[in-house]
Amino acid sequence: MSQADSSELQSDRVALKDQHLVYRACSTAFARSLGKNSPDDIIGKTDFDIFPRQVAREQMALDSQTIFSAQADISAINLAELDMGRPANQANNQAMIVRTPVLTADEQVAGIDIRLVSGPQPSTLRSALTIDYQTLFNEGIQGSLIISGKAVLFANDNAAHVLGFANAQSMIDTGQTQQIFNPGELERINEFSLDGHADVRGDLGERVALGATSRDGKPVRLIARITQVQWGAASAILLSFVDVALAESSIPTLNHLKSRSHESESPQGNLTKTTTANVSPLSAATTATTVAPNTAKAANAARVKLKSVATPAKPDVGLTSTSESDVVLQNLRLNLQRYRHYTSAAADFFWEIDEKLMFRVVSDQLINILGVPREYLVGRTTEQLIDHPGNVNDSGHFDMHLQALNDHQPFRDFEFRWSVGGETRVLRFSGVPVKRNDGQFLGYRGVGCDVTASVREAETTAYHANHDALTGLVNRRQFERKVSEALEASRRNRQAHALCFLDLDNFKIVNDTCGHQAGDELLRQLAQMFDQLVRKSDVLGRLGGDEFGVFLYKCSVPEALKLANQIRHEVENFEFLWEENRFTVGVSVGLVVVDDRWESIESAFSAADSACYIAKNEGRNRVVVYREGEGNVSNRKVATRWVEEINTALEENRLRLAWQKIQPLGQQTDGLRCEVLLRLEMPDGKIINPQSFLPSAERYGLTAALDVRAVELTLAWLLKNPEIERNLRHVSINLSSGSFTNLDFADELIGMIAKSGIAPEKLCFELTETATIANLSKASEFMHRVAATGSRFSIDNFGSGLSSFAYVRKLPIDFLKVDGLLIKDILDDPTDFTMVKAINDIVKSMGKRTVAEFVETPRLMNAVSDIGIDFAQGFHVGKPELIN
Repeated sequence: MSQADSSELQSDRVALKDQHLVYRACSTAFARSLGKNSPDDIIGKTDFDIFPRQVAREQMALDSQTIFSAQADISAINLAELDMGRPANQANNQAMIVRTPVLTADEQVAGIDIRLVSGPQPSTLRSALTIDYQTLFNEGIQGSLIISGKAVLFANDNAAHVLGFANAQSMIDTGQTQQIFNPGELERINEFSLDGHADVRGDLGERVALGATSRDGKPVRLIARITQVQWGAASAILLSFVDVALAESSIPTLNHLKSRSHESESPQGNLTKTTTANVSPLSAATTATTVAPNTAKAANAARVKLKSVATPAKPDVGLTSTSESDVVLQNLRLNLQRYRHYTSAAADFFWEIDEKLMFRVVSDQLINILGVPREYLVGRTTEQLIDHPGNVNDSGHFDMHLQALNDHQPFRDFEFRWSVGGETRVLRFSGVPVKRNDGQFLGYRGVGCDVTASVREAETTAYHANHDALTGLVNRRQFERKVSEALEASRRNRQAHALCFLDLDNFKIVNDTCGHQAGDELLRQLAQMFDQLVRKSDVLGRLGGDEFGVFLYKCSVPEALKLANQIRHEVENFEFLWEENRFTVGVSVGLVVVDDRWESIESAFSAADSACYIAKNEGRNRVVVYREGEGNVSNRKVATRWVEEINTALEENRLRLAWQKIQPLGQQTDGLRCEVLLRLEMPDGKIINPQSFLPSAERYGLTAALDVRAVELTLAWLLKNPEIERNLRHVSINLSSGSFTNLDFADELIGMIAKSGIAPEKLCFELTETATIANLSKASEFMHRVAATGSRFSIDNFGSGLSSFAYVRKLPIDFLKVDGLLIKDILDDPTDFTMVKAINDIVKSMGKRTVAEFVETPRLMNAVSDIGIDFAQGFHVGKPELIN
């Protein structure tokens, strides 16, 4: 690694997460510190995409806490855990992650600023954000300040509270050093940071007693360590301190201890009894079991130490007495400090209740979490607290907990939910009963934690494990579990249910034309539609891709058929708009009765899948009910059967042509115009329409072979019928996207036409609009190459994607067939009429001619003629006829 790279890794290692904990920005140094090549490997991802799962869970839990509390946080991290390629014993693995919430103007958390900082570098000044973790938080340090001149550059919340500010940010924004320290104290601080007292190697440094003034003018006594640090390009001073006045207010005074020390030495002296006078029985029990032994032990240790040391050790700055009582006092302070550390590390808050199960002691943290005044909580029981509006738990949730309290039993991790300001928090309590030596119950003492962040993470993980991320519906795994449970129940109570498989028709066209983003939006909209149609008791899931499932509890076949056909009808009439494109889709539905006859869920699903596939093969956009017997085979078997039939038909020349007339409507040149359509003849002579076998051909890549055979059959038909060939104006032949996107096929096609001797201008090749737009570049090259020989081109189903207007003039198109779904409703739907008229006018202005599809009645024939369309095609003009 170059020196520049090394420098980069040590500076500006920052990233930004949004409120959903997705990385939105990232510096190169941050990415490389995590073993990634560039920010592109980080941005757009979550920790679960980057780190090992356990590490990701821990980091995202800390992130969630920052989002929830809207307060900054610092935590230690081992880089070897983040970067799996980093040696585990590398010296600079240990680092800190500094999280700072990003707030909006209305004080809402919009994200988290993440800074990755290392431990101190030997013999160098350290960045304020790279102060050793031990220096900042160990040894009982209560507050941390970084100052420079008049400015407060950094503060933690403890420092802010001690000095009278609401929070750290408020102190940074409004606090000034001359308001906190008088000029003399500021001069002492600067002297300590510059004259050698300060330790720049990262040791704990020398302690000094300082006088300060809080924001409300009250004096504050601090014992601080002063360390010179580097803040950006400038030097700064770190103050790590303990509030002496606060510590001393919570323990006995020196004189009080002196007066009790003699009682401790006397056989008749009873320090425990004297200390516990005028306090509650519960507090007295605490002192009897904790304070007295520690105090006596500390006093004895102090006497031994004083006798064995000729010269007393230098006391801490600000503590000048070397008497035995001073040693006892220091040990008490140390015990109190240790107790506070253990308590804060083990829990977020603590509480006590008396023998009547009434709250007597509650910490400030619990008051803040519950959002109730202390006066409301103290003197009330847990049972009374249940009546508070903040209790959002189910009825009976507290029953077992209340029973444990009444039985004076210990309990652990009792969890309940509490609503504060519209936000629900999750709290977890643990408690132990307190009893005297004679067994008399005195109350409970316990601790608790706010586990909202971890519970939310667990619930989010469970939700994503059972739900589809795109639509929010249950996923296949959860859907199968629900059906499996119902199947087991049906074996016991002999109830019948219904299972529907839904497979969207023409969904691929949307993806191919407008991309996966459009396809995703279509799936979301249809999922919302399905959710509104099914019953509340039903299970609706996305099973994968464009497949959905509906499980209907206690539903008969007629009722299930009614719902399935309603879904099919709604999808058929649904129009999906994307930018300038308009699409219609359908849905094929397979329905099966779920009862005790099914051996397994797999067999029931296979039956529903088979029925759905049969619906597709019978023409799509329909509902098929599974019935045991012939014709109900698996999806794979249906597809395989058609593949075998197509291949055999190609080998045995069992593919046939049908032709359908195209009728001129205006001043058009006389002559025959028609479209040829492919048919498959079965071994028994039955003729199969393409709706049955084309889906399998498209799935298994057989459409190109079918296109070649269709062209060969058309040329052979014309060669065997010279009279038809002489009167023919043009014959249309459909080509699939698999053919017109292959330029080799263009050369093959040109060669086939030239070899046949048929005039190229008599042949018109039809391409669907959506497939053409989806493959515009290749389609354009194919069309220009073939059109150069004289052959014509037509765009089929025109109007299903209006964006094609921009490309019509650039392609060698002779005819545009207006989508039959628009044509068939122009007599009843003014919008479709206006749409068809507009398409015709625009196409005519480009010098192209139009064909109306699906012309089924004389009235429809007259209507399209009045609009000015050039040709008509449909059952009223003529049905397809098989060519012998």
